[in-house]
Amino acid sequence: FFTLIIYAVNVWSLRATFKVIAVSIAALLTLGFSYTSFLQTRTWQNSMTLWQNALDTYPNSSVANNNLAAEYFKLNKLDRSIQLFEKAIELDPTFAEPKYGLGALHTNLKNFDLAKGLLVDAILLNPNDRTAHYNYGVWAETQSLWPQALESYQKSVALDPYFANGYVNLSSVYFRLGNFAEAKESLFRLFEFNRSLPEAYNNMGQIYLAENNTTSAISNFESALVIKNDFLAVYESLAKAYLLNGNPDKAQATMRRYLQLTGK
Repeated sequence: FFTLIIYAVNVWSLRATFKVIAVSIAALLTLGFSYTSFLQTRTWQNSMTLWQNALDTYPNSSVANNNLAAEYFKLNKLDRSIQLFEKAIELDPTFAEPKYGLGALHTNLKNFDLAKGLLVDAILLNPNDRTAHYNYGVWAETQSLWPQALESYQKSVALDPYFANGYVNLSSVYFRLGNFAEAKESLFRLFEFNRSLPEAYNNMGQIYLAENNTTSAISNFESALVIKNDFLAVYESLAKAYLLNGNPDKAQATMRRYLQLTGK
């Protein structure tokens, strides 16, 4: 719009008769568009405001209901999230995303039978969705169904080789099954493109600790804390690794930091 305005002013200003009128109209249009642009920036303030605005404008949009539900889920406002996920499913029963989103939510609430049904439906609707398989893997872990969890995480990273969370959880299941080599390989593949997840370094540290490689365990635990210095579970493991590595002073200092963070 601004480009068109400038072009029009340029053409009209060549004629003395229209010059003042053209500039005046251009100024008014510029002010008007600037104001509406300013108002629109409020909508794009964050994902919550964006999707709330979309829902206000299109209340029967399954996408808007689903995406706003996901934002409420992140904020742990589960009642509102459930309401919006269910509305999205009602509006479009063939839309897989709200089903696996709601399935993940019910997994967190320990409504396991309900969660499983939603997740299975989501995978049937869209078998090529990495998150549907990932969320089913999370559900399977809660049920200690390790082969199913393993298969689901493998599918998630096969569908998206850059799905970081899939590799983290895949390594966790391999570790639980005692397959340390595959657990490390999953994390090595992750580190090729993403070194920002503290959970990945924690998992690698746990593997090395189980293999009695305390030096490598310490290195990975410390890396996890550089990224997330309030990662409580890591402090306990790091203190253990220091102790096993013959560094009781560092072990004590690590536990003191842990106690400070927990307020104990």
